[in-house]
Amino acid sequence: MRHTSPPGTPALSRLEVAGLIAVVAVFVLLRFTTRSALWLDEALSVNIASLPLRDIPEALRHDGHPPLYYALLHGWMEVFGTGDVAVRALSGVLSVATLPLAWIAGRRRGGRVGAAAVLLVVAVTPFALRYATETRMYALVMLGVFAAMLLTDDLLEAFSWPRAVALSLVTAALLYSHYWTLWLGVSVGSILLVRAVRTTGAERRRTVRTVAALVGGVVLFVPWIPILLEQSSGTGTPWARPASPPRVFEQLVLDVGSGPFPEALLFSFVLAALLALAMFALPVPGSIAELRVDLRTVSGVRLEAVVAGLTLAVGVGTGYLAGATFAGRYSAAFLPFVFVVAGIGLIRLPSLIVRDVVACVLVVAALGGAYRNVTEERTQGEQLADAIDAEAASDDLVVFCPDQLGPSVDRSLDVPEQRVVFPTFDGPERIDWVDYAERNESADVAAFARGVLDRAGEGDVWLVWSADYLTLQQACPGLVSALGSQRAGFEVVPNGGSAFFEHAALWRFPAA
Repeated sequence: MRHTSPPGTPALSRLEVAGLIAVVAVFVLLRFTTRSALWLDEALSVNIASLPLRDIPEALRHDGHPPLYYALLHGWMEVFGTGDVAVRALSGVLSVATLPLAWIAGRRRGGRVGAAAVLLVVAVTPFALRYATETRMYALVMLGVFAAMLLTDDLLEAFSWPRAVALSLVTAALLYSHYWTLWLGVSVGSILLVRAVRTTGAERRRTVRTVAALVGGVVLFVPWIPILLEQSSGTGTPWARPASPPRVFEQLVLDVGSGPFPEALLFSFVLAALLALAMFALPVPGSIAELRVDLRTVSGVRLEAVVAGLTLAVGVGTGYLAGATFAGRYSAAFLPFVFVVAGIGLIRLPSLIVRDVVACVLVVAALGGAYRNVTEERTQGEQLADAIDAEAASDDLVVFCPDQLGPSVDRSLDVPEQRVVFPTFDGPERIDWVDYAERNESADVAAFARGVLDRAGEGDVWLVWSADYLTLQQACPGLVSALGSQRAGFEVVPNGGSAFFEHAALWRFPAA
């Protein structure tokens, strides 16, 4: 939708332009900066993408995701390698490519001032920064959502077949990137159908054709639907419980602001204030200190807010009924709309100085999340691997309970010892999510422990374990006890606790 700045919106000053350039430049650099080793999801992405392209769909049957990001990462690694910096740089590049699209979206809704405001919000938001430095598909999703938003704007204003084809391709790309974009498509499609019913003539024809372009993207996704249905029935989200609305709100507040850190609350508070301004306030003409509040909402970015809210509601509601959980990262499917609304909220402030103060508070709050992203370890895997490498022999056996600890530790291990996971004795490179809970809950811990000791023979057993994972809270401590009843074990590395996103303990059971 194309709009103009609210009456009375102060123009950009030279100081604001210089400040914006400096802030964006800093946050672009931060999109390629983090010291953490790859955690579970990132290591899984690399391991799946390392397979031959023809084998990736089969691997994803057991993982639960669509294939586009993995195919892109596969090609990226062919060129740039598989090091931590290299594999994360793909997300960094995708995130940087999103910034000019954010500028255009803001300009269409608020002129040059709106463009600058939306660009600032997207550049500094810790959520966008985090997933620019993570080897996952969420930066790709946000890029695709902005592209789809702009193409839909164009088609509703002046329909053209090249843009319609482009929207179909972008829609298909989103569906092949993450399944939560299904709910975005349902939301946008529903809103456009209502628009088609309420309009006439050329406007209705443009709207109907835009809906047809979205449907074209769904048609391109049809070949993958059998695998989607298979994944839905077999994989799900066994690593977490279904999320209630209060829990969803909590995750959104924390994840948008940087994750499970106190700094997230400040950033999310400022962002929420900007959203409220965009929806309910307009500057009073001629005043530098007054806003007019309309609880019925004001015109401007209503539809963008409805798209975001409806996508969240449909996704969370459907997931809850299906017994699936919600993770804050899924909000990549609708957060670009939130960012646009927040940017317009910033330009609703009635004076230049107030706008600049709020923008500075937003940036300072974002820097807290940026600091966490750069300095915090997402996994204890590298620390555990270093401890094993320092003492392990090539005939030792490393065991992971749960298997979810395997990919990150395995990636950092150098000693060529045997490595297996509970309860299957498979290798630790990937996770088989099919019937995951049932497999774990039916496992015979004592029998697995005997198998571990048989495989280890005269070698030591190194157990990487945690009791914090669903379906394995009893099994993994039980495995420690079962091994300890046969060999005298001792703790090498204690559980990392809340200082690590993915933490575990390391025990060693030396050969008699």
